[in-house]
Amino acid sequence: ESGSTLFAAPYPRWLHKLARLRPVLGAPRALWQYAVTIPYAARIRTFAPELILLVPSGSGALVLGMRVARALQLPFVCYVMDDWFDSPSAHWLGDNAADVAARLLRGAAGWLAVSDALLESMAVRAGIRPTHSAVVHNPVPVPTRRPAALDASRTGPFSIAYAGSLFPMHLDA
Repeated sequence: ESGSTLFAAPYPRWLHKLARLRPVLGAPRALWQYAVTIPYAARIRTFAPELILLVPSGSGALVLGMRVARALQLPFVCYVMDDWFDSPSAHWLGDNAADVAARLLRGAAGWLAVSDALLESMAVRAGIRPTHSAVVHNPVPVPTRRPAALDASRTGPFSIAYAGSLFPMHLDA
């Protein structure tokens, strides 16, 4: 953590107003990333990274990642946490997330994913699997002590609240 820097792309507040044009234009954040200069490009060059970690967590991040990789001509690793690229909303005027993701994955020096199933899904999408790929199950620090709730008595019905998506690729995580 101490040697890394995060460069995020800012979005204008008015961008959400394009949502009503989404059926025609597609994903506004992806289009925005094509339209603007690469945010913090000078700072990234000054920082002089040896490797870029791309986390394509949405259409805007996917397009920005592709543009940064092209502009800086540095090796990059894709860290994929979800296979959202085929979502019906992941398209925009002139391109779509599935095709951009496949191109990005083919150009990556390596991949990180949250499960073996997701790595396999990405390999099918890209038509290759890089030698340097690994499963990273949980990027969030896990407490060293066992949560007390796990030792509570378990009788009767209970409910589980989960925020996120759940697909077969998550079953080994």
